[in-house]
Order: sequence, then structure tokens, then C-alpha cells
Amino acid sequence: MAEDKKPETKAERSTPDEVIATQRNKQLMILVAVIVVLAGLVAITNLTREEETPLQEIMLVGGTRENPTVTKDEIKRIQIWKGSTDDRFELYRDGDDWTVPSRFDAPADKDDVDALLDKVLRAARLNRPSTTEAGNYALYGLDEESGVHLRVVNDKDQEVLHVLLGRGEVGSRDFVRLMGDDAPEGIFELAGLGGEFDTIYSTLNLDSTGKTRAGSWIDTSGFEVLPFDAVVESLELQDGTSTLQFQRKPNTQPADDEWMLTSPRQGEADGAAVHAIVDALRTYSITDIAGPDTDAPKYGLSFPEKKVSFAYLDGEKLVRASVSFGKVNDESEVPVWLSSVNKGKFIYWGGDFILSRVFRNLFDLMAKERVELVPPGTNADSITVVDGAMTTRLERKSEGAASSWTVAKPYNQPGDQLEVSNLLTTLNTLQGYRPTGESDLVSLGLGAGVSSRSITIVYPGKKAEDSDGDDTPDTPPDDGTEGGDATDDVSDEEATEPPPPPVMTATLYFGKLQGNELPVLRVTPDSQQVLWLKIESIEGLFRFPGEYLKLGKMNLLETGNRAVDVLVTNESSVLQLTLVGEDGAEKLWHIKQPWDEVADQSEASRTISTLSRMQAVKLDAPLDKTVYALGEGVSTRQVDLQYKNGDNTGTVTLYLGKALDGMVTSMVKRGDVEEFYLVKPGDLFQLFVSPKDLRVLPTYSGKVRHILISWKWKFEGVNPKDPQRTEAEAWALAEDIVKRARAGEDFVELQKQYNEDGDATHVYDVSPTESLVKPFLRLSSELKVGEVGTVESNFGIHVIKRIE
Repeated sequence: MAEDKKPETKAERSTPDEVIATQRNKQLMILVAVIVVLAGLVAITNLTREEETPLQEIMLVGGTRENPTVTKDEIKRIQIWKGSTDDRFELYRDGDDWTVPSRFDAPADKDDVDALLDKVLRAARLNRPSTTEAGNYALYGLDEESGVHLRVVNDKDQEVLHVLLGRGEVGSRDFVRLMGDDAPEGIFELAGLGGEFDTIYSTLNLDSTGKTRAGSWIDTSGFEVLPFDAVVESLELQDGTSTLQFQRKPNTQPADDEWMLTSPRQGEADGAAVHAIVDALRTYSITDIAGPDTDAPKYGLSFPEKKVSFAYLDGEKLVRASVSFGKVNDESEVPVWLSSVNKGKFIYWGGDFILSRVFRNLFDLMAKERVELVPPGTNADSITVVDGAMTTRLERKSEGAASSWTVAKPYNQPGDQLEVSNLLTTLNTLQGYRPTGESDLVSLGLGAGVSSRSITIVYPGKKAEDSDGDDTPDTPPDDGTEGGDATDDVSDEEATEPPPPPVMTATLYFGKLQGNELPVLRVTPDSQQVLWLKIESIEGLFRFPGEYLKLGKMNLLETGNRAVDVLVTNESSVLQLTLVGEDGAEKLWHIKQPWDEVADQSEASRTISTLSRMQAVKLDAPLDKTVYALGEGVSTRQVDLQYKNGDNTGTVTLYLGKALDGMVTSMVKRGDVEEFYLVKPGDLFQLFVSPKDLRVLPTYSGKVRHILISWKWKFEGVNPKDPQRTEAEAWALAEDIVKRARAGEDFVELQKQYNEDGDATHVYDVSPTESLVKPFLRLSSELKVGEVGTVESNFGIHVIKRIE
């Protein structure tokens, strides 16, 4: 059956252009509708909104810029404080001046106050707040705890201004909150100040936390130690019991800076050094006021430890003044009291750096010269060092162009070239200053038969043909002659050997120590002269004679030998270390005597290392074993060492005997072979420590103070306060200090008086892991808080007090 055909609609008969036109008409109608709706909304908004106030500037103190409600002269008080604290910093007007009541009514810096008031009086805020959200206040530093209050009161005690100040992101703008019951809420930006960092906040003299730096408001112009053009004529430095007096040389120009020391002795001063002190005083400034002059006792200024007195010419007028320094506080500030004409009302705080610039060692302030015991370039033939009862003589032997040194006395053994060279270098670089006038040699302890210490050098004088004094013949002049022999016409009878150069002797006598200086008397063939040296400069001159010996290895453990057992006998004490462990596993040192336990591996290894590296002087001839107590059953100290080399084992024994001129006599025995040596006593210390120092320390921690007491030649790096102190005297002193400390004396004061460590009052943290010598750590672990004890290390005797 055939399908009926539908009739065609009008849309189906539309062309493409007609379809596009229809769609555009629809879009246009929609757009018109949207515009109509928006226009309606705008109309409604305009009808319902309130009129916005235009952006304006309002003077912070009220009124107009030309006519503010208050003038600078009407302001009576300014208060500055941070947060909710009641500790308010105040500036108070007193007539035409401003004072700081919290600083004993000291005068305030008028320029700083004027700068602040100028900014306050011309500052304007915007009438619309930047924000009124309280949660945003902290972002501007304007919450109650962070904001800085500025309150201004007029001469009628009326509050003119009270704002809370904060800072912008870069500190170049002020943001404020207005304080008071009727003040508008929100944060307001100040306008009209202009210039980066030119803000009210920046003129408040605040520290990094926002608190007022009261001292910065003080007028310091009243503190002027020296006028800029003043010419200082005399200077006195009092430092504890030491007083140094200097006088400008008469009839000299100020620009020449020529000064003389007049007390405690007389001599030429280093003008540049004295000038530096004067400059330090002239430019010194203070940071705050400590109190009125009546507080002098409080700051240790009634009888100051440090004081500078001086006289200067101000024009043609001679002015005398003094500056006293008190006790330094925890902030590195020192109380300063300037006493002069119309000055001295206040005591100030100043930086303590001034103390090190002004109060210096006398030696550093004097004009110095080289000591030069022998002429420059001269080769010494012998050096004799007398140190109390000990005499060391070093002799040079020439072998062609080379030379060597021998420790002729007391050992007659080869010397160490480097150590002798160091001695000569120290001598050649010595510097001192000359006193003027006569010196009382006997009272200074100077001269032959008076000095207990001296150094004498024997050297060749100038030969007849050696005009330059360098111990070599001068080069003959070139007279233009050729060939021939100048001696051809001289008969054998006329030919004679040139006379040997004269032997010259020069001696340096060392006197009595005075403070940190000591006098020396230089005696040469031509003259004698007293000089003053710094005590530190003679370190290395008076050494243990054994330090000049040429040492070699003892070879207690030869290459390939490994220690497996060490038995140390020290009089009645016995320590045995044994290497324990299965083959193929790590082996550990164990203490077998006097206990049976694992040893402190670090200390045990140190003991073995001491044995393997020990150096000594090997003697060509054997020592008398009976005289020096050497051998089995005779020596009170010995080390029996058992070693392995592969599958082979062996033993070697070190016997230690009596001292020979400070060196320890020793004998090494391998089987039937005996070798004799001299050993420095300090090199043996690790072998004969207490067995307790080989034990593993228990876990502990704490803090201790200590006082190191050493003695002559104990340890080269430690300088005893008494250079001639013996070991017995050191122990007696240490025991006396312990007794006094246990009786309650201030241990810090005892440290200052007696400690020979580098940092006298240092507090040490102690625990098994601290890098301190084992005896020190061991005693520290044994002491209870408050207890005091002694222990010896290779440095000397430690008097230790546990404080935590």
C-alpha cells in the first residue's frame, strides 16, 4: 500500500538567510531586556544610596595647618609607652627646657623633642579609615599589646592627643588608632609628613621591640671629656694598684705628640699610643644616665678601680679633669663619672670598650727598641742559659759550610737544630724600652751575682779584614791588576798566619718581675743598658734543658708488632691492659688489673700510642743501673709489653729510674739486650695515670669551675704565675686553695687570683663526651654539687669545684 505524502510547512520552505535573520532578532531582544534591567538597578541604587564623604585630611591635633588647636609652646608633657604597661616614659617641659623625670630630671635633647613636636603638629590623618576590622589591627602593629602610645598634654593638663602608633610594611608611613571614648573606630593613615622613614614612629627613639630607649632622649652635650681643640699636657692612668703618669715633653709642638713617662719610672713614651688614648677620651660618648653624683658608692665610684686624670689647655687656660669608671654591668656598659669645671652632677652609662682603649699595659705605651744582644748577622759560638740552679750550655760546631749544635751542659748530647734556632729567633726579636736616668741594679735584681737568670752568648769579633762584622773576609778591591800572586815576593819567614778573631761575650741579665714587666741588663763589650721587657716576650727563653736535645724513637713497638698485653707498675699501683676478642672479630682492650672490665677504648689506645711513639735520647754508654735504680726489682716504675707479629710473640720491658738533670733515665730490655735512654718526664704522663682513668665513665652531665696550678717545666703551654715554682710548691698551693674554697671563699675570686688557664673564670660543661682530659672528667663525675677536689693532668694540678 502506498505511503501518503505530508504537506510541506512554511519553515521548511525558509531560506538560510531568513533563518539567520530570525536568530539575530531574538538575540537583540534579549540584549535590550538586559539593558533595561541594569538601568533599573542603577536607578534604584541612585535613589537608595547615601552620599559618600569626599576623601579629606584632618589635623591630628585638631584645627588647621595654619591654625592648630595647640602650639608647641603650650605643650607641657609627652608620654610614650608600649602596650598595656603602666611604665610610661615621660618628657616634661621646665620653662624653655625639657627634662626626663625618669632619669633624675636630666635635661632632654631639645632638638629631638622639637623634631617630634614638629611632626605631631603638622601631621594629618585621612578622614576615612583604612580598615575597621579589629582582626586586622595586629597586621599594622596596632593591637593593644604591640601598639605604641603617644600622649600629649598641654600646659592646662588637658589631653591634646592620644594615639596608638603602628608601622607600615616598609616603615615609611604612619598608621594610627585614635584613643579616647569619642574617638572614631578603625586604623587611619597619616598624611602630610612626606619622605621615606620621615614618620612620627621613627622619632620616638624606640628599640627593635617598640620600647622607649630612654637614654636616647638625654641631652649628652654636658658630657664632654675634652674639647675638640684642647691640648692635653699631662695624663695619669690609675688601674687598680698601678698608676702610670705621662707628661708632654717641654718645648715641643702639640702636633709632634712627644711624651715622657714620669712614673713609676722615667722613659720615652710612644707618642702615637698616648695620642690614641687621648683620642679615645675625646670622642667617647655616653648612652644613658645612671644616676646623680650621690650614687657614686652604688656604682663603685667613690674609690674607683679605674680612673683617668688629665690637664689640658683650653686656649690659654689650664683645666684639670678626671674620668672615673665603675663596675661593668651585664649589658657591657660601664658607669662613668666626669669631674671637671661645672661638671659631675650626673653619673652616666657608656660602652665598656673604652676600658681596653685607655687602660693598657705600660709596655704598649712606650717607645721600644730591639734588644740586640749581639750584632746583626753574627753567628753565635755558644749560648749559656742560667735559670736558677740549672745551667744549659749550647755549643756550635762548624763542619765546612755546615754547623751543628750540641747540648754540652748538662748532657753532652747532640742538640735539636730547630729548637736552638727558635731560641736564637726569640732572642733576636726581643724588644724593650729604655728608662731614663740611673737605675738601681741591685734593687732591680740585675747583674752578675745578683740575677738568678741570665743568657750569655759567645761570638767571634770582627777580624782585621772584616770591616762589616759578618765573620767573613771582605772582598778585595778590584785594582785592575791581572795575573800573578800577591804573595810571590813574600818569604816564608815573612808569611804569618792571621791572628784569630777576638772572642766577644755579651750577657743579658734578667731581674725581678714587676707586674707584667721585668727589667733586663744588657752587657756588651762596648756598654751596658737597662731595658724593660714584657713578660710574655721571654716565653721560650728559659726552657727545660731536655727540650734542646735531639730525640729519636725508642721503638718499643717496632714495625709490624702489635701490642696485646701491657702491664704498668707505678710503685704500689698496677694496671694491666689485655686485648680480648675472638679471631676475626673486633678485639677490645680490657682492664685485667686491678679490676676485670672493659676499658675506655680511647684512653687505652692513647696509652698504646704513647708507647709506640715515645722518643728519647739514646745513650752510647750504659748507665750505672744501681746508681739510677734501673732493672727488675729495682725500678719503681716499669712497663712490661707483650706483642704479636703474625704467629710470633715477644716481650719488651721499659724500666724507668732516677732523674738525670731533669731527664728520666730509662732502660729498654729485649731478651738479653739492654739499651739506655733519657726521656722527658712529660712524655711519660699518659703511661702512669691513675687506673681509674682507664675505666669507662658513667653517664653524667654538669658544670664545673677549675683552677689550674702548674710548675716550672711541667708543660710548655702553661706559664706558672711563679716561674720558679716547684712541683711540691704547686701541690702545697693547690691544697691551700682547696682548704679556702671548702671554708666558703668565693671560688670565682680564687680563680681570678690563681688560675693559670687561658680563661680564668670559664665554666666548663662536663660529661663523658666532652673533649677534656680524662682525669678532669673523672674527678668532675665523682664530685657532688658544691664539692671541691684536686687531680693532676699533663697540664698541672686542677682544683675543681662542681657547680651543677
